Amino acid sequence: MGIEEYAKYHQCYLTTYYQDDLWDGLGKLDGVIVIDQYTDEQIDVLNQLTIPVVFVDGNYLTKGFSSVITDFSAATEQIIEHFVATGRQKIGMLAGDLNLTETNDDLIDFRFQDFKRQLQSQGNYHPEWVFLGHFDPKSGYQVIHQDFSKLSPDDRPNALLIANDAMAIGALKALSDLNIEVSRDVSVISFNDTSIAEYANPSLSSVHVETHEMGKKALQVLLEKIANPLTPIYLITLPTKLIYRDSSVN
Repeated sequence: MGIEEYAKYHQCYLTTYYQDDLWDGLGKLDGVIVIDQYTDEQIDVLNQLTIPVVFVDGNYLTKGFSSVITDFSAATEQIIEHFVATGRQKIGMLAGDLNLTETNDDLIDFRFQDFKRQLQSQGNYHPEWVFLGHFDPKSGYQVIHQDFSKLSPDDRPNALLIANDAMAIGALKALSDLNIEVSRDVSVISFNDTSIAEYANPSLSSVHVETHEMGKKALQVLLEKIANPLTPIYLITLPTKLIYRDSSVN
């Protein structure tokens, strides 16, 4: 929506491509905004374009692209501190992978990478408490219901970081169906703070992300690069805010 609003203001014409689409028309455009995370093979295709490319919601500065991201590293640190402060030392994560082809050790999800790095530095990273699914409620439900049902109460994490609100909604239902009480037995925090977070049952603690502003900034950077191709690449990082609700506050 941020991209669309800023594009309308500057009278830009937008066309949308998805990851599974043929990308043979990209080279005819004036520029491209790439949303989310992509494989090395897809990055190679984008690198071959002779038009400006800007990433939003993924840091590809080292790949040669200007990027607009959110400071998830600071958010992850705050979440871990909150879990520990409320007596939660057994910390796991429900991470997301678009293709479910990655292993827990080489996930490209930057939220997972921050989570792994910070817990490893504390000597508290447990790969058996990393669960992998798609970024949707159905997958969140299936993964948590299946994997938690295999673990005894003593072997389960008592805190769970979830990659987005959609997965978290499914996870909340799975935990309820397994008679695992959220907040008492397991504390849950997710990312994005979409409208469903406040009205989930229980209400979902979530990291508020300035997605609208991210979109506007991405198009602003792209228009700047189109107007002046010699503009150097750079990174814009926007802050987050952790919204505490019933799922993590006893």
